[in-house]
Amino acid sequence: MSIAVETYDDKGLTWLGIYIDDQLEYSDKTNDTIHEYLWNTSYLQEGSKHKIKAKGFDADGNSTTSKEAEVTVYRFTPSNLNAHLLTDSTIELTWQDNSKFETGFEIEQAVNDTLFKKITLLDSNKTSYILKGNFSLNQRYYFRIRAIYEGTYSWYSNTVSASLFLTSPTQLTVTIVNDTSAHLEWTDNSFFEDAFEIEIKIAYGDYQLAKMVAKNTINSDIQTIFSPNQFYSFRVRAKTSDIYSGYSNVISSIFQFPAPVFSGITQISETSLKLTWEGRTSFEEGFIIERGTSYSNTVEIGRVGQNVASFIDQGLDVHKKYYYKLYAFTKHNKSNYTTRSVVYSPWYSASFTVSLKHDFAYSLSPDEKVFAVNNPGKAEPVIELYTADYFHSLLRQIYSTDPLVRTTTNIEFSKDGKYIAGVNSDNTLTLWNTNVTAIYKSISVNGREGILRFNPDLHTVAFATKGNIYFWNYTDGSIIKVLNDLETSGITSFVFNQDGNHFLVGGAQGLSLWDKNSWSKIRDIVGSSGYSNAAFSKDGKYIIASNSSSIAIWENAGSTLPKQIVSGDGTRQAVMSSDNNYVYSVSNSRVSCYLLPDGELIDAAYFTDMPTSIMLLNDGLQMICKFSDRLVFWTLKFEWVG
Repeated sequence: MSIAVETYDDKGLTWLGIYIDDQLEYSDKTNDTIHEYLWNTSYLQEGSKHKIKAKGFDADGNSTTSKEAEVTVYRFTPSNLNAHLLTDSTIELTWQDNSKFETGFEIEQAVNDTLFKKITLLDSNKTSYILKGNFSLNQRYYFRIRAIYEGTYSWYSNTVSASLFLTSPTQLTVTIVNDTSAHLEWTDNSFFEDAFEIEIKIAYGDYQLAKMVAKNTINSDIQTIFSPNQFYSFRVRAKTSDIYSGYSNVISSIFQFPAPVFSGITQISETSLKLTWEGRTSFEEGFIIERGTSYSNTVEIGRVGQNVASFIDQGLDVHKKYYYKLYAFTKHNKSNYTTRSVVYSPWYSASFTVSLKHDFAYSLSPDEKVFAVNNPGKAEPVIELYTADYFHSLLRQIYSTDPLVRTTTNIEFSKDGKYIAGVNSDNTLTLWNTNVTAIYKSISVNGREGILRFNPDLHTVAFATKGNIYFWNYTDGSIIKVLNDLETSGITSFVFNQDGNHFLVGGAQGLSLWDKNSWSKIRDIVGSSGYSNAAFSKDGKYIIASNSSSIAIWENAGSTLPKQIVSGDGTRQAVMSSDNNYVYSVSNSRVSCYLLPDGELIDAAYFTDMPTSIMLLNDGLQMICKFSDRLVFWTLKFEWVG
């Protein structure tokens, strides 16, 4: 409550005091005409009566006391005013009525400032009011209220404000269901929107309106075409006919159309196989199968329907490696693809092992029916002949006529199988007739360590030792030709081709091809330095050799650079299959199979010790690996694997 005291004294006022119920409440020493005091009555009882008077002193010390005024305390200022935006054209005001005797209420409004204007006069005992109007976006509207009693106004209530805006939706989530549909959910934070707008953009493009949904909606599906691996962004906002809320949080997502997964390959025949897979979506309409001889040149070979999980491919060539791509598809899209390569590959089955003496030597007859095995050292018999069915039967034994003469690690069958030759410790070459095990011929040679070879002409036998090669006519024991000083560090490769008209010679300096009829060198094999254990392919089209880290294959009789296969594991020998489709090699710890022409490793068998040589039998389905103390016979079974 405000108390005002008006004073006048011709000598000037020096002190003024205001007394309430005889207690000094306020004093002032200013010489003003009007003195005002705001009396706090909030702690006083409603309807309580109080006496008020003023007392003043002038400059001469004279004092004067006013008449007493009796007042009754009534607190009728409204409080707790609130403003609620109901719609974009409706605001609700509510307050607390603190009086029982007001005669009405006056409501004032200001827009963006403190210039309040009366907007309505209400009857007594009201506690709310609905204000209708055309409220503008981003304007702030202020309100206050006061009570009226018989022309007297209470103090103003607290000031409140309201702004016309829509609260943004929040907690947006998006699930891309398939390539034509996405499901959105959000929280509606507004109470007077007319609708929601759903917008979408692709990658770094602009947002586009995808759909409009009704007010109070909190989820919706949108229909559009989504592309695999494309980046999409989504947002939502509320709207009325005039205003828009801010946007919700943005959800960005990549549409994934996952590739099916190959689960198996089953061989049906040499030329057909069955592919099986597992789909990874619920919306594909089918699957596309592509095939090629590389992943870069596949073509479609078939389609199957939804939920079908297999395909039979026919007309395959066992000499080719195939590459498959598998897609799921819909009307609009193809999934990412999955890949699988398959090759007609051998797998090894060790069918039999023959234990022999350490450092033995062996040879297999050309008809692959008889094994010849030497007895290292001075043991008798010198050579034993066994049937080729895993040494099942001992055919005959060959004894030496001289107890000091023993064969070394060189024994070899003639190309017709009638004779077997061995190089002896006394530097002689002995030929035995395999049918009667009698010595057929004994020829003096200049060494006992080297490479022994029969020529297909059925009368020439050759022995390469140190840097020389000796050629004899084994029918009469006469020497045919000696090639001297071919390799200063020793000959490591020596072999005739299939018709016997050419032979390969190799050492540290490389390989060379020779003509047997003219005894002249045809050419040095290009890029052959460091290669040994050279051999011809069965058809004579290729030359194959190895070193400790790679295998080399030459076409055109070695006139061009070779195809190299990196083996990198101490390769000791490599041979080609009769169809020239595979290369088999032995190394420090394994037998390996490589697919030509690319030289891809497709199979391997591992050992704890070291194989030293490999022989592939004529049918291509059996292989013999030599170790220091045994022969291991392998059965090769071919099937489509991947």
